[in-house]
Amino acid sequence: MSLELRLYVFNVSDDPRKGKFVVEVNYAFGYRPGGKGKNITRTINNVVSAGMAAVNDLKDTNNYHRIKGSL
Repeated sequence: MSLELRLYVFNVSDDPRKGKFVVEVNYAFGYRPGGKGKNITRTINNVVSAGMAAVNDLKDTNNYHRIKGSL
């Protein structure tokens, strides 16, 4: 399974910057309930990071590919 990260950007009241968070989509992990028995695998969407970013930094698409929307 390949790593798929998505960047979500949103407006924040009274701030020229944008809010953003990065989500790792379909992240699979395994665990053993109580540390015993059979390993169980689950797939989730995992928030990797969150914060604020300047609009100009987000317009630089050298680090990601814009899927839809605009800034």
